Amino acid sequence: MDVLKAVEKELGNVKFNFNAVSQTAELVGLDSKKYDFAANGFYSNPERIKKYHVGQENDGLSLVKIYTNKKNVKNKISNLDDLKKLNLAPVSPNGGMYNLLTTWNKEHPESKINIKTSDEFPLQQLLKDVNSGKYDALIDPSNLGQEDIIKGLKLSNVATSAPVRAFPTFFLFTKDNASIAKRVDKALKSLKDDGTLAKLSNKYFGENVFKYAVKEK
Repeated sequence: MDVLKAVEKELGNVKFNFNAVSQTAELVGLDSKKYDFAANGFYSNPERIKKYHVGQENDGLSLVKIYTNKKNVKNKISNLDDLKKLNLAPVSPNGGMYNLLTTWNKEHPESKINIKTSDEFPLQQLLKDVNSGKYDALIDPSNLGQEDIIKGLKLSNVATSAPVRAFPTFFLFTKDNASIAKRVDKALKSLKDDGTLAKLSNKYFGENVFKYAVKEK
């Protein structure tokens, strides 16, 4: 929301009408033209490029990190290849991490990762299970409050990797809003250049995500 407010201020003569809805509802609203654009950490892909006008300037980066048991995992984790021999915590069968891992396995048959799926366990429990050694590692987007959980529960046996993936996220616009999209792109660029987006990233994620290079493969 703060990013949108900063963009609104940068544009000057544009007023946004904010609607807090789910990501699915946002896309339905775009399809029906109930909404002019949507901002909810959307990845760009061929299907979305075909249906919507995808912004050219990313509004953030979704960082994927690996949380490991310090005693079980001695080597530095730097890529998905490092997970092939580890006991990985379950991932949601409907989530982005499942898609990431299954795609990896298809493209790297020599370095297949053992994937377990479940929707039953909250993030807090999964991190506790990594800390106890039940699992060697957990892979997740890093913006879900993991570091607060680790600190709050004193999970001193959990180590956090550098990002193994950094997916740029974008605003999605209806096709007939391409002109305002270009103005929003320009505003986002200005907010990056003056450090506003970096400050907001530090405020909400505990680090400046924009310091990382895009890493999708």
